[in-house]
Amino acid sequence: MTPHPARSVTGATEDGAGWDWERWMYPALRAIGTSTDKGMCAPPVAVCALPPEPGSAKAARDFTRATLLGWSLEELLDDAAVAVSELVTNALRHAAPCTPGFAQNRPIRLGLLLRGPRFLCAVADPSNHVPAPRVPDDVAEAGRGLHVVASLSDAWGWAPVDRFGKVVWAMFSTSR
Repeated sequence: MTPHPARSVTGATEDGAGWDWERWMYPALRAIGTSTDKGMCAPPVAVCALPPEPGSAKAARDFTRATLLGWSLEELLDDAAVAVSELVTNALRHAAPCTPGFAQNRPIRLGLLLRGPRFLCAVADPSNHVPAPRVPDDVAEAGRGLHVVASLSDAWGWAPVDRFGKVVWAMFSTSR
């Protein structure tokens, strides 16, 4: 299982289905105080669409690790890969089952962006359900994902996208 990657600023995918990464990542960029001014140089960006399949979390980890290696951000490899995996798993577990037509029309979208000393990973899904950390249960096998993301990243949050859907993001500081 591999994601459908696009490593261009436009977000065009190999199969011709394009989407504008700025439109769905803008809420996350605004939340961390980073603009997407058109006059600025395009930041390094990597995006991919992930199908609602169990293997998508691993594919997202692999995509994140490969991208960070390409950007010479080895110091973030493990933490960012785990955070992305948790965000994608949450989208698969909580958004996919409750969104009609999810598999056919609205894949999970993973976006990675490097802007100065900040690295942002963002996962968009078509659900309007608000992500909320649960009170951890000592014996439960699930329910700790957002706590893990919060502990590994400098900040995390979520924002609605357009009329439906949301983007959940995590921000990391780099050594740059």
